[in-house]
Amino acid sequence: RSGEAAYLAGDRSKARRQLQSFFQQHPDDPLNAFALCYLGRLELDERQPQAAQRHFAAAVARFPQSALVDQCQWGLAEAQAQQNHLDEAYGTYKLLADARGRYTEYALLRLAAGL
Repeated sequence: RSGEAAYLAGDRSKARRQLQSFFQQHPDDPLNAFALCYLGRLELDERQPQAAQRHFAAAVARFPQSALVDQCQWGLAEAQAQQNHLDEAYGTYKLLADARGRYTEYALLRLAAGL
């Protein structure tokens, strides 16, 4: 949880180190849904969409029941769009729009705007 605290406090470097360390030491721990999501968010913010995509996709695949799954799907779509993988991004935004969750309206806006 110290990686999460560092992330929320804005200490990006410390957050990255601690989140990566936790994931490496405890790869099957359900808290990695948070670690992977936060790592993906850090990478998106740093314009590293390929790395972000890997982390978001891993979080969705490994922890599909996580409370952050929709946030990870949103991050995945954003990473796909940043890489100009527009067909993939469209599919992910469509999935979010159809899910009728907290990211539905954002996804609909992205789809209406042509991504």
